[in-house]
Amino acid sequence: MTAKLLKDSKVSNSGEESFSHLVEQKVLSLRRNIISERADKLAEVVYRSVYVILDKVSELEPRFTVSEILKVGSYFEGTKIDKIDEFDFLVVIKELSKPGAIHINKGPDVFDEGYLMKEPGMVQIKLQDDDLKMKWRKYVIDDFLTGFQQPKDTHKRRQEFGSFVLESIKIFAKTQHEWRDLLFEPGVNMFFNRGGLTLLSISDSERVILKAAEVHHPNTVLELEYDGSAISVDLSPAIRYDRVKDCFKAGDCVNERLAADVLERGSILLVAKQGNTFRITFTETEVEYMREKIHWVHKLVYMYLKYIKCLYAKIKPGFQPFSSYVLKMFCIHHDINCTIENKTVSKCLDEVLDLMTDYLENDDLPNVFNTRLTYLDIGDIESEYRLCMLDGLRKIKELAVENPTEAYFNEVIKDVVEQSAGTVDFFRNKSLKIACQGVFSA
Repeated sequence: MTAKLLKDSKVSNSGEESFSHLVEQKVLSLRRNIISERADKLAEVVYRSVYVILDKVSELEPRFTVSEILKVGSYFEGTKIDKIDEFDFLVVIKELSKPGAIHINKGPDVFDEGYLMKEPGMVQIKLQDDDLKMKWRKYVIDDFLTGFQQPKDTHKRRQEFGSFVLESIKIFAKTQHEWRDLLFEPGVNMFFNRGGLTLLSISDSERVILKAAEVHHPNTVLELEYDGSAISVDLSPAIRYDRVKDCFKAGDCVNERLAADVLERGSILLVAKQGNTFRITFTETEVEYMREKIHWVHKLVYMYLKYIKCLYAKIKPGFQPFSSYVLKMFCIHHDINCTIENKTVSKCLDEVLDLMTDYLENDDLPNVFNTRLTYLDIGDIESEYRLCMLDGLRKIKELAVENPTEAYFNEVIKDVVEQSAGTVDFFRNKSLKIACQGVFSA
């Protein structure tokens, strides 16, 4: 997504076309700080900082030697807006990702408050090689590999992936005589009282400061500071699995082309979750799709929806009508099925909003890679807020088409979001939900 799109756009006096132009301008302005040399530099420095820490992890615990650090998330798929404040990485465990190292058990038994639940999109992992079984035995419970997190049973405490990340940081702090400034809770979190820890393996001109680290089990979050920017970095351990057809059926995918992309890649990623379950992910295919294959108009629509969603989330902290991932699913569904010959933001936004309304009414949004995996529980507190946001989006467009100027567009967005968000009584909805849960559990 580059500024040249604006220059190429043919803007007429039509209110609909002018609205498309306004949305495009808004998204490009939100990405002005993202598509820059500074942003590219920041991303590279963060990546090398992560590499330094994970290299030390492999020294402390060879089992957690990483073969790949995969760049995922909105920045790397080209849909980040506003500012660069977070990066997501999947760290692939080398030894467990070798062909033939593991075998998966599809459809594991998942228990929720004592009730057996079958959760699509999840698998359990068994080690195939006897040497691996012996080497990883403390991470195996009842023959299944755990998700690299601390067990709940305090008598079976062990160090896991996040613990070794913290231990690596502690070693850096001791080496650099910055240990006194460090507050450290083994296996859980750490933060620095004063300036923070300088990662010395980065050159003097690329001064990266580590402010804090926290294990969320099984992922680990680092808080970095570079060139005046505060950056959150999420590290999630993953296993690459090459027998794709063991856990992916082309018929479960919403589109033959998308299914072919998954199969042609030749591997999928199993991301550690709680307990002994791993989530099947198609992250690499998804990132490539959003970067290279989705129509640029649909990509604009997605980023515009994210922007409006963030405004609603700021109005009611703790509540957001949609996650960014769900909005992405809507836009990929539309991209796959869009039949509009001359695509514009205005036309495609209308269709996406209609699609969102349909799915909300049916309480069912299938994952594009696995239609058995669905989202949008209409019974939750945010359901009314979702409808509120959809009405707000339609109202914003209606008013902006009538007066398609940039100043008025910004004013309309602000006013409509504030007014429509104010109509939702979250405390009433929350009380009602709690009361209903009490009745059903009685």
